[in-house]
Order: sequence, then C-alpha cells, then structure tokens
Amino acid sequence: AGDELQGIKKGIMEMADCVVITKADGDNVANATRAQAEYHHALHLSSHASRDWRPKVLTCSAITGAGIESVWQTISHWVERAKRSGAFDKNRSEQNIAWFEESFDHLLRLDIQRHSMLRAQKDHLLAMIGSQAISPQSAAQKLLEHYHQAIRQL
Repeated sequence: AGDELQGIKKGIMEMADCVVITKADGDNVANATRAQAEYHHALHLSSHASRDWRPKVLTCSAITGAGIESVWQTISHWVERAKRSGAFDKNRSEQNIAWFEESFDHLLRLDIQRHSMLRAQKDHLLAMIGSQAISPQSAAQKLLEHYHQAIRQL
C-alpha cells in the first residue's frame, strides 16, 4: 500500500465495510500485513456510515487458502447484521434505483447512436464544445431537442 494508500479518496474509504488484501502468501505476507495495518489505521481515522459496524481489514491467499474462511465469516456476519437492521434492503433499493438510472442513460445513449442524424448532430455539437463555440449545457439541450424531434417523426 504505502504511497498508493495516500491516493485513496476519503469518500471511498468511508464506503468500505471490509477491505480484503489478497495474495498474502510467500514473500508477500509481510507486505500484506503492512498494508493491512495501514488500511486499518486509515479506516479507523475516517467516519463510517454505520455506528454498529466498524470496517474490517483482512488478508487472504487464494493459493494457500489462508484467511478465506475469515473473509467469508466476515461477509456473512455483515449481511446478517445489515439484514437485521434493515440497512441491507435499504442499500439494495438504492442500488436498484442507481442501476435503473445508469441503464436508462445507457439505453438513451445507444438510441442516439442508432440514428445517423442524431449521431451527426452530436458529433457537430462535440466539435463546437471543443472549440468553445457553445457551452456543454447548451449543446446538451440542443441534442435533447433534436432527439425529441426524431422521436416525433417515428
């Protein structure tokens, strides 16, 4: 970890319920143990969304099997607690909403790509944005207007 740990944004670390350091085998055990201590310290310093769960930092090795059972037990324990508190279902609901929005955005982009006129209009607007002839917001509004026109013509 070391320098790489410095690059991890605080917000990401606050979202973690568990960090698993893999490849904790052979000559890498000392590195994995050091990384575990650094991540544990970093997580200890950050606030976490749940008051009744402190993020865990574990090591494991797929080669030797060391730590795999502990990782599984930690996941199972977290799921049990999260379900009992209602956090699991709340999180799943929020994930489903985010996945819906991502899926819709993706489908909308695909729909624009399928229409040559819209594709050309988008490319033209991108060039205008690149030359600072139009703001990104205005270009987005124009593309949306062209998209609405294309839909009406179907």
